[in-house]
Amino acid sequence: MISNEFAIWKAALRWADEKCRQNAIECSAENRRSALGPALFKIRFPLISSEGFTRSIVPSGILIIEEFVAVYQFHCHANLRNVPGFYPMKFPWNGRISDWNKSHGNRGTLALEIKKFSKFAREKVGSFRKSEVEVFVNGLPWKIFGEITEKWMVFGIWCTARKEDGVWSCKCSSTLRIVSQKNGTEDLTRNYDRVFNNKLPCWRFTFITFTELMNPSRGLYDKNEDKVTLAIDFTVE
Repeated sequence: MISNEFAIWKAALRWADEKCRQNAIECSAENRRSALGPALFKIRFPLISSEGFTRSIVPSGILIIEEFVAVYQFHCHANLRNVPGFYPMKFPWNGRISDWNKSHGNRGTLALEIKKFSKFAREKVGSFRKSEVEVFVNGLPWKIFGEITEKWMVFGIWCTARKEDGVWSCKCSSTLRIVSQKNGTEDLTRNYDRVFNNKLPCWRFTFITFTELMNPSRGLYDKNEDKVTLAIDFTVE
């Protein structure tokens, strides 16, 4: 529960930062708090350890002094938590009953449409396109990307957690697809199970040669729109 609550805080912080970037404003504590709005008061800060709260929540500057005090009093005076008026706690502290899994869950889906694909296929080795959207699955942020090697199209899965998110590890079971663009043809599908962690946050899979991918008979490349679509359904444990 506590580790999930901390993951929810990290996810909320990333979401607020993305909103600030979308609105072309500074990712300041004030703007982050404004972006979070009422969602801030859905986070169960009292369930985070006092050490974790001090090291990660306080430095963010998002909470005001009265909110800091309330959380610290919660930890210091457990016997008075239910005394009316002892301190103005704005944050819930009852346990979550899988609401994190209901709202974010351990399953995710991502798609990436690579436009001007014929041009992309001629770029230098190592060039890539990544999904603009990231999804949070089991408290971790994920993206997918397509990358060029000398002859092959590479499909990648990337957990974009930052170094300051600390040590983490998870197993990801995924179904990767290059989506069919032509009636009567099937998606090109591969299934993989891999372990991701803070030292190995990304896996690349050699999928298909560019020659085969762009072969009209495969139906994976839309010549008229000059695009290829990658998709993934995955589970994180």
